[in-house]
Amino acid sequence: MTKTNITPYGEDCIIVDETVREIILSQAKGNYQINVAKNLCDNGYIIGYLADGGTLKGKAGEYQSKYARSMNNLMDRIGENLPHNVVLIAGKVGIKGAFGYYLVNLL
Repeated sequence: MTKTNITPYGEDCIIVDETVREIILSQAKGNYQINVAKNLCDNGYIIGYLADGGTLKGKAGEYQSKYARSMNNLMDRIGENLPHNVVLIAGKVGIKGAFGYYLVNLL
């Protein structure tokens, strides 16, 4: 059974079951992408600048654009491998319309 959630922006999203969770996690490469994938599965959405659960600190902050590119690449792979009834949507997710991704069920 799929649980529902609502993004901070007010869009409906889903928290995926174990089968879809495995598909999503299998697309992640490296610690950053694994954390992003887990947050997507646990919440049904991710906010771009908080994708791995927090803001980048110290030297990691200097590589913000590389982390953003890594997140987008991960989201592309996830979107291509989801079952036909689950869709990954890019758009307004966070407060004040911050960009991110969220999962919806077509059925």
